[in-house]
Amino acid sequence: MQTEHKNLRTLTPGEIENLLRRNSSGHLGCVRHGEVYVVPVTYVYEDGYIYSHALGGKKIDMMRANPQVCIQVEEVQSLFKWQSVIVWGHFEELKRGLEAQQGLSLLKNRIAELLAPDHVSALEVQFDAILSEAKIYRIRVERATGRAENL
Repeated sequence: MQTEHKNLRTLTPGEIENLLRRNSSGHLGCVRHGEVYVVPVTYVYEDGYIYSHALGGKKIDMMRANPQVCIQVEEVQSLFKWQSVIVWGHFEELKRGLEAQQGLSLLKNRIAELLAPDHVSALEVQFDAILSEAKIYRIRVERATGRAENL
């Protein structure tokens, strides 16, 4: 059975930017030695960068070996009403300096916005414990495309 997608369209740069700002989760894709790895991430988009964190492991090892990555972010309301953006960029690990602190602050603030106010103090305790071991990184956005279908 063949379907026609008559309502597909390309997102404008402004729509892409807005979708990235509105959301906080996506899928990160990276490649090393011919192996493709896709994993969900929590992120913050700010000034042409996507900030995130990881506790180390395969994702960080792969991005260190090959810093060219992509991130896919989507909003799906129904099967035929959705928007999706793919961002290609360059991984930059932020060491424990000012840039890492700024990235960490952006992540804390964004996640706190998403939680109910009564959970924010618990979040601070969890972040301090978890992120003391975390690697803070950002993806410098080099290009992005987006599509949408709106019935």
